[in-house]
Amino acid sequence: MKTRAFGANLLPLLALMILFATVTIVSCRKTQTTAARTNSESGTQSVSSTNFAYVNSDLDDKDFDDAFADSGDCKTVTFDTSKDVYPHTKTITYNNCFSECKDGVLNGTKVVYNYVNPDSARAGDLIKEVTYQDFTIDSVKISGDVKVYLVASAPYTLHIVATRTLVISGKDGVTETVKTDHIRTQIAGGDTEDRSDDVYSVTGTSSGHENMHGGQVAKYSVMIDANDPVIKAANCCWRSSGTETVNIDVNSRGRKSTLTEVLDYGDGSCDNQATLSVNGGEPQTVPLPLRFWPLNP
Repeated sequence: MKTRAFGANLLPLLALMILFATVTIVSCRKTQTTAARTNSESGTQSVSSTNFAYVNSDLDDKDFDDAFADSGDCKTVTFDTSKDVYPHTKTITYNNCFSECKDGVLNGTKVVYNYVNPDSARAGDLIKEVTYQDFTIDSVKISGDVKVYLVASAPYTLHIVATRTLVISGKDGVTETVKTDHIRTQIAGGDTEDRSDDVYSVTGTSSGHENMHGGQVAKYSVMIDANDPVIKAANCCWRSSGTETVNIDVNSRGRKSTLTEVLDYGDGSCDNQATLSVNGGEPQTVPLPLRFWPLNP
């Protein structure tokens, strides 16, 4: 398994994004110096929006794990009442938690409301809901909720709808909102009680927008093709295969640009390496998951 060196590995991605921003946004009415400065700012904003999109994919995986797993590294789990009685509440507390899979320092609480026993639930039932209480990853505060509905028992299929707001305090006043709408289908591990051998395919969409200085600077949408679903195994920190197509509209100082990106998670190997192509360009290797804004090197 490959290790992550965020500061170094983000530089090729930043250079790639700024290159495309420079090619597509240059204006003849600006001086060369002004154009270069504006393009650099737009490129940095593109990277910021890209990372928000990918970080939310990672949050989808982490919330799913917390909703269904009762153990794990550096988290405290309590139940009210017993976890075998429905409905019941599961409270997950993080206290300066950092691990290879967490991608940042986690603090705060997730509360999982377990409404119905998944083994006896009917199609369409809301079986779980996850909410955040004073929850942060590094300096990013996350609020919102995640609702889990049963679609089918064989194969075990779930409809998951998440709505989140991410806030970075400071002079820029960055707020990002996102909604995801995904189908997770179990493709392995369903014949054992051991959750560590579970494997799910993920399809669906997500969309969000990013505000800074009180105005919208970017919006994005993400689509996972049902013909090439994302694959996530419980015993792997990262998504191991499948592709996501990301469309980003950037508004930097009144100058607008559009990017279409394809993130390919690879051939099934459990590592943090993926390839990213921008506007049909040559795919380049990037480390995943990417970090939160700001991303200036």
